[in-house]
Amino acid sequence: MERPDSPALPHGPDCSPETARTTPYLIAFAIAYVGALLLLRFVPMPRAAQIAVSLVPVPVFSLYLHRWLGAVRRLDELQRLITLEALGIAYPLALLLIMTIGLLEMVGALRHDVVSYLRLWPLVFWLYFIGLIAARRRYR
Repeated sequence: MERPDSPALPHGPDCSPETARTTPYLIAFAIAYVGALLLLRFVPMPRAAQIAVSLVPVPVFSLYLHRWLGAVRRLDELQRLITLEALGIAYPLALLLIMTIGLLEMVGALRHDVVSYLRLWPLVFWLYFIGLIAARRRYR
């Protein structure tokens, strides 16, 4: 019977020891994003300040992405393959979702305020996790 830490078991970047190094950056992004969202919704401010607050999460997420990509580079070949396949599933699904929503919105079947980018982007993370589950099952 294989031990849980056996290299033969498929893992993704979310299961690697690198998670401890990337998680603080993801948490910082979540704080920056939620903070910006709350400020923009509840604190009146001039347009220039609104734009500045809107852009605060961008460098924080960019730093997280940089760290996450570094973690992926340190994965073994199977883990990289699983991660690549998960992204290969998630990206076309995200494109399909955005295209479908755009077309439905264009013909008036969906209102823009119901399906805004603010509500749409978190779904891309879920599509990645769906891809990750599918890829892990394939290489089990």
